[in-house]
Amino acid sequence: MSIQVTNLTQGATVTYSLPLLIGEVTPPLAQGHLKVTCQSENEARIWPIFNGQFKILVPLLVSYYFETYSLI
Repeated sequence: MSIQVTNLTQGATVTYSLPLLIGEVTPPLAQGHLKVTCQSENEARIWPIFNGQFKILVPLLVSYYFETYSLI
């Protein structure tokens, strides 16, 4: 199973606090969920996957970055 963010490249810098990550899961899943954990929060957020694609809003704080994401 592979998770790919398609609208940002690895190491990209964002200058806003709520970036939208768009991506896909391969092989495609008809339905599922992604669990997103950020260093700036102590809790994970769950986002849906539809037809192998996802859109996730990731709240960030200054000096923090998107940490991990995984299929659940």
